[in-house]
Amino acid sequence: SFTTSGTFSFNVTTAGSTPEVEYLVIAGGGSGAGGNDAGGGGGAGGYRTATGFSVSATSYNIVIGGGGAAYTGTAGKIQGNDGTDSTFATITSTGGGGGGHLESTPCGGRDGGSGGGASFYHANYASCAATAGQGIAGQGNDGGSSSSGDPYRACGGGGAGAVGQDGNTGLGAGGAGLASDILITGQDVLRAGGGGGATWLITPTGPGGSGGGGRGGMYNGTTSTPGDTNTGSGGGGGNGVGSSNGTGAGG
Repeated sequence: SFTTSGTFSFNVTTAGSTPEVEYLVIAGGGSGAGGNDAGGGGGAGGYRTATGFSVSATSYNIVIGGGGAAYTGTAGKIQGNDGTDSTFATITSTGGGGGGHLESTPCGGRDGGSGGGASFYHANYASCAATAGQGIAGQGNDGGSSSSGDPYRACGGGGAGAVGQDGNTGLGAGGAGLASDILITGQDVLRAGGGGGATWLITPTGPGGSGGGGRGGMYNGTTSTPGDTNTGSGGGGGNGVGSSNGTGAGG
């Protein structure tokens, strides 16, 4: 099991065998968008798993992608940052997309393994209200893409198991992650949930998707949270001033 980059050495011990492994490769999650308007949640990192992958008696470089960096300032209005890729042999999982912010340029949720959620609707920035990041088939899902001006709710980032929730028909929750029992005897572990969207003076904020997604923030209130470490989950979107203005980093 690798949570930081390293080398996997495989030894073939049976003459004439064709060794195969099961793998789970998850990229870094995207961070939520931030600023004084509700930012979308970050998308989960790409989630790739399969059995029957042929290996040989050699060493394989393992690259573990980092989560998208959080915004920690007090005045910015920015998209979230993408996570970075993770690789094993010929398998590459794509970093999650950063969340969208309606006043940034560009403004929509970013594409990735799972896509970042859209920001909330505002008449002056209507073109960005439904612009979600797109996920990659076989790795993740799209971010939520439809938000309402009343209440001001951004959308959740996509998760490995489900699309991010819209802000006008739900709470802007992050998309659910997926469960795997790889390396954990008899237990399923959820990973790669999307980050929740932020809100403007309303509660609750967008919850993170199951598997470790970060919670969205609220103006002058609840702060956003990061995606859980070593899950590839997306961070929550930020919305506020001062200490509550920051965004959740990707896991």
